Formats: sequence, C-alpha cells, structure tokens
Amino acid sequence: SLKQTWEEIPEATDLLDTYTGAAAAYSLRLLDNTYTGSAIRVRRSSDSTEQDIGFSSGELDTATLLTFAGAGDAFVKTWYDQSGNSNDAAQASTGAQPQSVSSGAVILENGKPTLSLSDSFMNSLSAISFPADFFVSSVFNTNTTQAFNMLLGSYTEVKSFLSLRTDEIKTRNAQNSIITFGGVAIGLSYNQQHLFNLSRASNSLQPSVDGNVKTAQATSGTYNYDQLFAYANNITSFLFGGNCQEIILWGSDETANRTGIETNTNTFYTIY
Repeated sequence: SLKQTWEEIPEATDLLDTYTGAAAAYSLRLLDNTYTGSAIRVRRSSDSTEQDIGFSSGELDTATLLTFAGAGDAFVKTWYDQSGNSNDAAQASTGAQPQSVSSGAVILENGKPTLSLSDSFMNSLSAISFPADFFVSSVFNTNTTQAFNMLLGSYTEVKSFLSLRTDEIKTRNAQNSIITFGGVAIGLSYNQQHLFNLSRASNSLQPSVDGNVKTAQATSGTYNYDQLFAYANNITSFLFGGNCQEIILWGSDETANRTGIETNTNTFYTIY
C-alpha cells in the first residue's frame, strides 16, 4: 500500500534536539522542540512599546512581528538563549539595539529574517569561560570593511574572542594570545552570507567556512565569551557590521558532529 501511517512519518528534528549541551544558543529559528520561550523581544519605533516575538512552524513569527511593528521600525532589546541556560543577550540602550524591521518590512538575509547589526551590539547576561574545548556555529553576513568586525568580543577586557576581516579570521584568548587565519583559502567574503564554525579540540583551533574545513593551528589558554557583537568599552570601529541570524556555543569538542551541524544549518538557510 502507498498509504503511510502517522507512526511511520518521521518528526522534524531541531538542531539542539540532536546536538545537545549548548552553553548558549541564539537564533531566529527554533533550535529545540522543548523550548517554550520566545525568539526575541522587540521595541517598535512608533511609541517604544515592547513585545516578545515567538516562533511559527519553527521560524520567527514574522506575521506577529509585522502586526506589532506596523509601518515603522522594530529593534531588538533581547535575543533569548534557547540553550536552557537563560543567558539571554540584551541591549537596553535604544541607540544600540539591532534592527529587525525597517519601514514595515522584515529585514531578510537570503529570504530568512535576520538582525541588522550596524553600529549595534548586545550583552549576554553572564560570561562563559572555555578553558578547554569549545565549538561555535554561526550564520552571518559581514558587510563592512572596517579594521575589525567583532562577532564575539569582550566588554570588560581589550580581548576579542573572534573577529573577522577581509578574508581573515582572528582569535584572541584571555591571556592575549592571538591566532590569525588568513589568505585566500579562508573563503570569507564581504556582503555574502556564511556558515562559519570554529572548533577547539585538544589545543587545536580549526575554522570551517561553508562546509570547507581549514588548516588547524595550535592554541592554548582560556577563551571567554562575555559580550555579543562588541569590543572593549563599546569602541565603535570594532563593532560587528552586518547581519546575523544565528550563534550557538558549545563548551565541548563537537568536531565529530561538525558535518551534522553544518548539514542541519545549511538545510534551513540554504547558504551553499
């Protein structure tokens, strides 16, 4: 029979259902089917009223977002952590909040909602220290050629976790040790959506761009995540410029799961 019973139909699997244990997880899609919170809290420009925006069919509820924003703009005050650790990213200053709606239209990157981070940043509620292995998965588009674009930075110390430049990746640990991945082979481009992963396993640091694994370099020390999209004391020239749709951090070696994480993410965002 061609008829398939409901028991035989597989359920959709969200990323964190399979790859558990994230330390922090920010996304505009639903990452865990047990998560019952919202995606973001937004402020509309017309009267500065705020409202939480959740998910619809596993994606940001853009219908509710647009109804709330009306013909104006909407800015993100809080990006909720879906890891279960309640380490939400927030920005109370209205002048530094990322934008999600512009003149009554959801801001999109490759057809999916995104946060516009021009001259804006968000603070996580608490720092996360990675003294050993970690794994970072992110979806972004860097659209500025300034000296530094801090994807993950530091507010309390002049040390960046992860910064991006023209076809270059730079990391700096809490002991101020810098590792640079540079050259054409890295494959980062401005004004292009990327799926970027960075893993640390057994003191080896290895990036992956759009499914292409790059040469690893030796590293040591502790890496700290304590602010999202910013650098020391809000130095404007070091703020991340561009759009971001997702950042997930694991305090563990996820190298064996890298391909699965990339496949899940690319299936949703269709990056490459």
